[in-house]
Formats: sequence, structure tokens, C-alpha cells
Amino acid sequence: MEHYALEQGTGAGLAQYAPDPQHLVAPSRMFNTEHIRLDLDIDFDNASVSGNVQQRLRSLKPGLDVIQLNCSGINVQKVTVDGRGVDFEYPVDSGQLTSWMLIDDADDSKETLYIKLATPLALDQVVNLRIDYDCSPQTGLYFQMKDEGTYPEVWSQGEGEANRYWIPCFDYPNDKASYEGIFRVPEGFYALSNGNLLSREDKDGKTEFHWSLEQPQVSYLIMLAAAPYEVHEQEHNGVLYQYVCPPGTSRAKALQCFGKTPDMMDCFEDRFGIKYPFEKYSQVVVQNFIFGGMENTTATVMNDRLLYDEFQALTYDDTDTISHELGHQWWGDMVTMREWNHMWLNEGFAKYSEEIYRGWDLGEDAVHVSMDGAHRSVIRNDNRNARPLVTEFYNRIDDRNNNNIYDKGASVLHMLRSIIGDELFFAVLKHYGNKHRFDFAETPDLQTSVKEVTGQNLDWFFEQWVYMAGHPKLKVAQKWDRERDNLTLSIEQTQEVKDLVPLFRLPMQVEVTTASGARLYQIQVDKASEDFNFPVDGEPLMVIVDKGDWIPKELEMERSREQWLFMLAHGEGIDRMHAIRALKQWAGNDDVFTALAARVNDTKEHRYLRTEALDSMADLRDDRTYEFLVGITSDKEGRLRRDSAGMLRNFKGREGLAELLVGLIHDDPAWDVKGRALDSLVSIDYEKEKCIEECLHVISLSGDKHNMVRSGLNALDRLRADDKVDMVRELAAPGNSRDYRHTAIGTYANMMERIDNGSRKQEGAQYIATMLDDSWSRTRQSVIGTLGRLNMRDSIEPLRNMAQLEEVQWIADYAYRTADEIDSFREEKVKLEDLDAKLAELQRQVEELTKTVNQLNREKQEQEINP
Repeated sequence: MEHYALEQGTGAGLAQYAPDPQHLVAPSRMFNTEHIRLDLDIDFDNASVSGNVQQRLRSLKPGLDVIQLNCSGINVQKVTVDGRGVDFEYPVDSGQLTSWMLIDDADDSKETLYIKLATPLALDQVVNLRIDYDCSPQTGLYFQMKDEGTYPEVWSQGEGEANRYWIPCFDYPNDKASYEGIFRVPEGFYALSNGNLLSREDKDGKTEFHWSLEQPQVSYLIMLAAAPYEVHEQEHNGVLYQYVCPPGTSRAKALQCFGKTPDMMDCFEDRFGIKYPFEKYSQVVVQNFIFGGMENTTATVMNDRLLYDEFQALTYDDTDTISHELGHQWWGDMVTMREWNHMWLNEGFAKYSEEIYRGWDLGEDAVHVSMDGAHRSVIRNDNRNARPLVTEFYNRIDDRNNNNIYDKGASVLHMLRSIIGDELFFAVLKHYGNKHRFDFAETPDLQTSVKEVTGQNLDWFFEQWVYMAGHPKLKVAQKWDRERDNLTLSIEQTQEVKDLVPLFRLPMQVEVTTASGARLYQIQVDKASEDFNFPVDGEPLMVIVDKGDWIPKELEMERSREQWLFMLAHGEGIDRMHAIRALKQWAGNDDVFTALAARVNDTKEHRYLRTEALDSMADLRDDRTYEFLVGITSDKEGRLRRDSAGMLRNFKGREGLAELLVGLIHDDPAWDVKGRALDSLVSIDYEKEKCIEECLHVISLSGDKHNMVRSGLNALDRLRADDKVDMVRELAAPGNSRDYRHTAIGTYANMMERIDNGSRKQEGAQYIATMLDDSWSRTRQSVIGTLGRLNMRDSIEPLRNMAQLEEVQWIADYAYRTADEIDSFREEKVKLEDLDAKLAELQRQVEELTKTVNQLNREKQEQEINP
């Protein structure tokens, strides 16, 4: 389908787009991969794997004589096709190409295994390929050694295109294959992979696990996680649920975190109209995961932050992450985007799955309140850099994983739901899912499903929200004609219409409330400026434009304080949210403070709104607010206690406040409350030595308290407690949790810089540079940034050496860039120092000349007096 959006814009707006330099658009395929079978020994002592991968391939090209697979950093030992050895080349040096190889891009050849077939394949001919290999991957497959964490572990992360670092394969999202995984790990370990466990057998001090997935999946979803896990299982409606946790994790703790999963499954099967497409669903908690979660088919990998204790549960839950990754089993795993530039079909659908479960669990009012956060994210991103969700043939020159595909993707589905209604919306999802079951989809496929189910042509909707950019900015003026019983709304679209930002077509509802009740009106805003008239039976008390707040927009509509108070008292959840934010400017008024305080204290109100109402008092410093906040520190809702403890930082000098905060640090059960109380204690200028004692107490706490260590470190940094630098250095060292190591690294650097701007700062930079080879990419990223901030010339060589060996390209680029910036700064500093020296010399010469001139003038005057 041709999209006029790309033809319409000219000038600066489109200059931000360029042909895809990162090859995010998948290449043409010469074959179908029908089956992948891994057979690997996992060597924890050497952080390596060895074995073979077998693949059944079907030719898509008559005369296919060379098979190309993605492969990086792998030692390929032997390749056979249908049992016969064949020639292969890897790694390929662009200056030593063999005559049978035809390579368009020498850079591509560095990550490509070229296999020469003895006989060219006919169209549709099937061959069985086997590759024997070994590797010690630095990305794609991550080993956690015992001295780097609490237990030895290995886990994979294939998305975007990282499984090529431990599996030679076609590593793009436009090819699917069934799968087997056979893994041998030390006895006592549990190896998890995709699909069902066919067998588990102890052999020669090792345990072999054989997993099988009959349904086809893309290569980036292939996964492995192995460690001495604690595995908790339950069954619900014929589906096996596995909660694969760190050793020693109790069943009660696992269920505290993951216990809602079966209810989520019931919700999605009901709402999507499609039974869960697999037989089991595992969630494995791993150490030091680089994301929140990853939706591998039947086996989601979760960050260990999700496994929280009962004290953290008082202010935190990760229902959204769990429902997001489960939603991906349908949207991303069963139906997969064909190209990376349609990634919103994966991530936008999963993000909206969070909202579908929220509505099931908490009611639809909570959905509209939550979607306000997504809308605000869309607006922030657009105002910073407006961009389409999908650009055909072009991709943005930046990270493909951005909030746009998540939050705007979810917003698009939310708006589609509002236009066609719930029944048709979920019928569209069912049709789309079944039509592309275990296959691929692009945005036009979703558009077609909408047409086939609803009979409506909504191409205009997809054009403006998916293929174009920006969001509407509406200015609304209201005028009530008492004599004619008429309300006029003048609605103007004020966004700058140019390039890819259109004049929007916006179907919406307007709700008008008078003394006799509320009435709904359907309108469509599609002009730059337009008046809408509504018959009313009295003075409008509340007017809601876009009832339900379905559209991500900026809305300017003048209302009085009384109107906002009426909305707070009588509006739905999202209306109350907007009213709370608007009333913040009048929070000190008695009527407003009373209304906001009542909302905070209303235990039947959603916690989002209770915390928002409390936050609206953040700028107040009076006695009434202080007493109110003190009272909230004993509320049953942990999130309110946390926020009130943090807001008390504004009340320095209040009698008894320090004692209250110390009491919260020691007695409140919630970790986050302790952390906020410590932050406030530092802010009110409590005695430094006593503050340091509280910091050390917080750092020493046991349990799931990594955020406590971060709180303590940040407080020590703010206190300039630089005599604790050796303790901070120990916390920054390898072997500590990466959840707080990065904070410790930054705090250590700050302390070394303050202690001495010379030798100690250099010592700090040298110590931090030893972490450039850390096994975790996020730590390497943190270390590079810290070295850049310290700006020591001795860091340039380690940064450049690290960049040459770094396998993750964006980290290598970051290291090179940081080294160049330090070098450039130093060169400029030398130039400035040289200029300073020259200026000082000129000043000296001027002073000498001035002395000479003055001396000559004095001699001349003496001669005139005494000729």
C-alpha cells in the first residue's frame, strides 16, 4: 500500500529520515527454515558452549548454491549438508574472498557464515544442514559466574538480532521454524527452553534436558536459561505454569509475584477470543537481566527485581510487566511483525494487553486513568521529535526500541477501540490473530482485518496515527446562551500542520452536565477551527471534551476553580485526575485543600488518584499541610506513606521532624518508605554524623533491599561523606549486585573528585577503568559514562582498547566517542593553558613597558624642571 504521508512532506521535517543504515529492514530470504535443533554442552567453568545446530531448510530460489547464515564470534568446526561435508567460509576477510563467494557488503560478511552447496538446489528442495561449533559469547548468551553473583547461571537474550552470537542461524524476524533444544548442564541445574520438556536424564555428572516446540517461532525467541533453580509449578485449565526462581525461593514468594498469571491467562483467552496457543508457560527470574522481561515463546525471562519480598510489595508490584510479557505470547510470538519497522504490532499490542488486564482486574475506569500516562508519553515524545510509528522503506537513524512503539502503539489500539466499540474491537483481534496464527503481519494486515470484520474503511485512521506524526493540540472555548438554552464549543486545532504532522480527524464524545444530569453528544473535529452547538436545559456545570480521554492530545480549555471542584466531585476517574492536576495551582485555598485531602483519605479511590492528590500539595509549606503529611505517614497504603515521607523534605526546621523520619527509617516495614525518609532527613540538614549513621544503617539492611543500598549511597554522596570512600569502593567492586553497583561507581567517582582534583581523581578513574571488561553490558555502559565525566587523559587508551574488543556495537561506539571527547577536551585545555601563558607573558611585557614609559616620563619632567 502506498501512503501519501511520505509524499506530502518536504523540507526540514523529512530531513530527519534516511535510508536504513542499521539494516533493520530484514533482507530477502533464499530459503525457509523449517526446523532448528540445538544440541549443546554448557560449560560454566569456561563460560562457553559447544555442540551443533541442525536446520532443515527449503529452497526459495532455483539454483541456490550458497547458504548464508548470521554468525558472529563463533568457532565453526565443520559443516555438513545431508550428511556430507561441504566448503564454508567464516569469518570472512573482505580481502581474502574465495571465487565462489559474492558479497555485496564487506561489513555484513563479518557476521555471515557462507556455506557452499555441492549441488545447487531446485526450487522447494529440502536439505538438512548441520554445523558443529563452539563459542564463548559476550552478548546474546550471558554467563553469570559464581564470583560475580550469588549463583552460577546462563541466560539468553535474542531480541533484536543477538542469537547469532551463540547460534548460527537466519537471525531476522521474517522466518519461522519449529524447534528442539538439547542442553547438558551440571547436575543439580535446571535448563529451561522453549516448548515442552520431552526428557530429563542424568549422564556422567551432567543432566540433559530435551525441549521441543512444535509451533514455529522466529529465531530471536529461541531461549536458554540454566542454573540451580527452584521450580514451582501449578496447572490451570490444562496449561502448565512454571515459576523458575533463584535457589531457595519459597513457593509463597513465587506466588506472591506471579500468582495472578492464571487469571491473566483467563482474561486474555476471553478478550482475545483465542485459547493460549501453547501447552505450558514458564517465567524464569534471572540475575542481572538487561531488560524488565523478554517474551520468548512459552518461556519468558524476567529481571530479578520482579521477585520482591513482602516489604517491597507494600509499595510495588509488577503486574504490568507480567501481563505485558504474557500478552506477547499472542502478539509477538504467535503473530510476529514481519519487519522491525512494524514493531509496534508486537510492543503496542503487548502494552495494551496490560490495559486489557487492568480493566479485567480493576475496572475500566482504571484503564482510562492508566492510559493517561501513555498519552502523556506520546505527547512528550512528539514535542521532542515527532515521528511516525511506521515508515515504509525508511527507518529512523536511532534505537528502534523507543517509547513510541509502546505508548503510541497502545494509544492507537485504545483509539481504535473507542471508534468501533468493544465488541467489534475484540472481534478484530480474534480475526487478526487467527488469520496470521504462527505467521507474520504488517500494519496493512491489521487494517485489512478491521475492514473484514467491521466493514468500515479506517485507512484514514491508520494514515494519521501510524504513518504520520504528531498529535492534536486543541483550544476549546465555551459559551452558554442562557436565553436560547444553547452551549457553543469553539474548537481549534493549533498544532503546526506541516511535513508529517496533519490536521487531524477526531471522532469523539462531548459530555455536558447540568443540574438535571449528563448528556452525551457525538461530534467529529476535522477542521482547523469549528463551532459546535449543543442544546442544554440549564447552565452547564461540567463539560468534558473527548469523554473518556481516548485521544492523546493537548487540550487548552479554561475552567474556573469551582468547575474543577465540581469535576473532582462528580467526574469519572480520568476526569478526577485532570481536576486534581488543575487544582494544584489553588491547593492552598481552603476549599481546594479540603477536597484534595478528602480524595487522599478516600480508601475507595484508586491509588493512582490518591497519590496524585497528595502530590498536588507538593508546593505547600504551611502548618496545615505539614500536619496532614505527618498523619499520612501512618496510612495503611504504603505508596502514600512513601510519598508523604518524601514531601516532608520541604519542612526543614520543624520540631520533631527529624525524630519522625528516623522512626520511619527504623520502623516502617516498606523499603521505599525508609529510602524516602532518609532522603528527607538529609534535606532538612539533620546533624551530618547522625545522618551518616542512618545511611550506614540503611545500607546494612537485609532482604530484597538493593534499592536501600542505592538510597544510602545517594545520601552519602549528598552529605559529601567522603571519608566513606573505601566502603563505597567495596560496593562498586565486581561481586556486588549490579542493582546498586552503578550507583556505587558514580558515588565513588564523585568522592574521589571532591577529595582531590589531581592524584586521587586519577586513582579513581584508573580503578573504574578496570571494570571496562565487565561481563554485563549495562555495567560497561555505566563505566564509560563515569570515565567521561571524570575526564582524565589516562582513560583515553583503556576506552579505545575496550572499544576495539567490544562485540556490542553501540557500546563500542559510545567508548570511542567518549575517548574522543576526553581527547578533544584535553586538547582544548592545552590550547587554553597555552593562551593563558601567552596572555600572562603579554601582561608582563605590558607591565615592563608601562614601567619604562613611566620612568621616561619622570626623567622628562625632571629635565623640564631642571634644564
